[in-house]
Amino acid sequence: MKAIDLDHYMVWQAAKLMEREGGSFAAHIAEAFFVADSHNREALLAAFDDLFCKFYREYRGAQIRGEKKSAFDDLFCKFYCEYRGAQIRGEKK
Repeated sequence: MKAIDLDHYMVWQAAKLMEREGGSFAAHIAEAFFVADSHNREALLAAFDDLFCKFYREYRGAQIRGEKKSAFDDLFCKFYCEYRGAQIRGEKK
């Protein structure tokens, strides 16, 4: 699996898990991902492919086991991530 092949939802879930459970480095990569434009998001996915894939596998494994790894359901994930990106950038949303 390559991070660049994950769909939008999968990458956001990986980034959310990185931010919450990944330690300082992974959290900062996730925050950079949330505020990046599409070109820089692709660059982050390419540079940190193993990190995004690792956290997506953790998210998916927990989902299969019935554990709740995400604080947000599918419908609100995208909106939360946009909100979080604006929050990190210091914008009001």
